[in-house]
Amino acid sequence: MDPEFLVEGKLTIKSDVYFFRIILVELLTRRLTFGIAKSVRKAIREGTLEAILDPLAGKWPYMLAKELTHLALECCKMSRSKRPYLWSDRVIRCFNLSELPVDKPRRPNTWELSNIYVVYVYFELQVN
Repeated sequence: MDPEFLVEGKLTIKSDVYFFRIILVELLTRRLTFGIAKSVRKAIREGTLEAILDPLAGKWPYMLAKELTHLALECCKMSRSKRPYLWSDRVIRCFNLSELPVDKPRRPNTWELSNIYVVYVYFELQVN
């Protein structure tokens, strides 16, 4: 949980960044994220990063795994102001998307939201 959310009770874009680190760490290690930051930092410091990577995911390209673990650690900074934005060059570079044009996030159009709702209702009716 975003530490600043616990104090202020306010979710922000940077709260999403904090939660994003959960996805990154679980993707890389296949472990629950509680308390894993210490293990990740130690592995990076000692050069044993490959030992904590998920062996079932196949062979991770080392530089990509290293960049993603550094990014995950940046995303879990206690202070929101020290976390990167998800659309920052730093994040995009990690996913090797620098060649693609990046638009700032936008609010979905009404028709997009209504389509999502229709699909949701359709599947709810099918299940029940």
